[in-house]
Amino acid sequence: MGLFDKLTGSRAGNPGVAPVPAAELRSALIALSNGDWQVKDGADHHCDLVAEWHTAVEQDMGPGEGGLKAAFRVKMKFHQDEHEVHHNSEQSGSSWHTQTSHGTANQTGGQFGGQPGFGSNAGYSADSQSGALGYNFSSSDITGPLRDTVTRLGWGWKAALFKL
Repeated sequence: MGLFDKLTGSRAGNPGVAPVPAAELRSALIALSNGDWQVKDGADHHCDLVAEWHTAVEQDMGPGEGGLKAAFRVKMKFHQDEHEVHHNSEQSGSSWHTQTSHGTANQTGGQFGGQPGFGSNAGYSADSQSGALGYNFSSSDITGPLRDTVTRLGWGWKAALFKL
């Protein structure tokens, strides 16, 4: 693995570990699902597996209400000949605030692709003093366990910068 691979978070399989069959790797990755994020079939996303985290927070904000939605997704494609899992990630989010006394609404949102190691961490901090809306999230909470499982089972973990 070269310098570029280190920058993108790519890793070779653990030395001396024979790669497990793809079906066993798939089962191990799906077993990582927990209450915070899920690993599931990726056919709808044109890949083998997808790991997803979502949040939606709504709050009464005095004369109006507001909220935010955010999501992070890691798409994975198995390359059996090389015993590598190619992956890419994407993140999206939106927020809104409605003032019922003036009948106005503001909404912001966006979506961008990201790669581990290239600033794909995101989050808002909840402020108990001001009642600000928020969540805390780090993409490494998902990509770390995925990568560690893949490499522990003898496969490589490689960033796909453009397309899986």
